[in-house]
Amino acid sequence: MTRDEYIQEVSASLKRLTRREREAVRQELDGHMEDHMEALRALGYDEALAEERTIAALGDPEEVGRELNR
Repeated sequence: MTRDEYIQEVSASLKRLTRREREAVRQELDGHMEDHMEALRALGYDEALAEERTIAALGDPEEVGRELNR
């Protein structure tokens, strides 16, 4: 799964949001993912492994979406 696919899955799980709110959540999540990936790259991880580890650290995208709905 790629970063974009992960964000799309989380976004698909979000309920009762306007387009603007949904986009704000997507941007926030993308920013957090970029920060985490940047930290991993600084430790010597290549781009692909940094993305993989970031996604793994965040957990199941549907669960993240459910938590954000709360």
